[in-house]
Amino acid sequence: MNPFKAILDQIMGSLQKSPESVVGIDIGSCFIKVVQIRKKGSKAVLETYGSLALGPYDNQPDGSATNLSVEKISEALLDLIKEANVSTKNVAVAMSSSASLIFILKIPGIVDEGKLPSIVPLEARKYIPVPIDEVSLDWFLVPKDSYDSQSSLYEKSKGGKVEENEVLVTATHLDTIKKYQDIVSKSGLSAEDFEIEIFSNARASLKRDLLSVALLDIGALRTRLSIMERGVVKSFHIINRGSVDMTNEIMRALGVSFEKAEEMKIKNVIQNDKNNRDVLSIVRPSLDFIFSEAGNAILVYEKSCGKTVSKAILSGGGSLMPSMMDFASAKFNFEVILSDPFSKVEAPVFLSEVLKNIGPQFGVALGMALRKIR
Repeated sequence: MNPFKAILDQIMGSLQKSPESVVGIDIGSCFIKVVQIRKKGSKAVLETYGSLALGPYDNQPDGSATNLSVEKISEALLDLIKEANVSTKNVAVAMSSSASLIFILKIPGIVDEGKLPSIVPLEARKYIPVPIDEVSLDWFLVPKDSYDSQSSLYEKSKGGKVEENEVLVTATHLDTIKKYQDIVSKSGLSAEDFEIEIFSNARASLKRDLLSVALLDIGALRTRLSIMERGVVKSFHIINRGSVDMTNEIMRALGVSFEKAEEMKIKNVIQNDKNNRDVLSIVRPSLDFIFSEAGNAILVYEKSCGKTVSKAILSGGGSLMPSMMDFASAKFNFEVILSDPFSKVEAPVFLSEVLKNIGPQFGVALGMALRKIR
């Protein structure tokens, strides 16, 4: 939960809630997170935030991965909204990227823009393993690195050879969308904005980077790697390993409960281990797997695109584990930083250090809220 809710309530309670207040919601397998902001001129102001463990709603410990029903998730969401003192029903919800396909289509540059709506679905069929009418398809024409405003993007050629244009395509199963809509409906909220989580996280985590950036979101069950160019996803990979795997490794190695293993992981402290092991040595198999897969994907991107990734941004709850930054820096040959999404909103100065420390796990929720007001 938000331990500073009472302080925020006291500061914000005297302010009239703007009708432009919005809430971003991130429903994970272990936690639900919410962030409420409001628009003040051209700025976003933080009103409240909160996090709630889903484990207890499935008779499991905090931090456990769950697969709850829509009804149970709605119940947990309502509890969090009440506890965090959310004051608006105007919400935007992030959808799990594991329930979606994200890929790049190559379209000949001579194709007229007006024909893309009919061409993209036909080409996308080759990548989608279910009937096209069972998914919601969205696409975005990726801007060229260099754009001549005096000529059409679709007619540009190089050396007499027609260039290809890239189209970023997302396909989400209609059943998945309906699930999130049902959660919102049963919670008595109002949501028209649904978005795949990687785009929300990018909105909150990225600055105005001109060079390629790797955004590594270390979640509970999976790690999501997005390689971005100028804010646009150029490559996306799901790595089937996350922070819960690390907790399980500690639990098995030391013969302790899940709760104790989670505590040790968070504090990076092991007591009374006769083998004198540390947390990092125990969870190394998961970390090696995550960063090996990420490194390979980055290498493939760099070779295929002829570009170099300039830095990595770590986000998600798993990124907050002590020693994570040191481990990542040793694995990558470029700068590694932690995501700082709350730097994009105004908040009480004395909370700045707290918000910076917890920020990486709120990137998706805050990114959804920012989508609503920008």
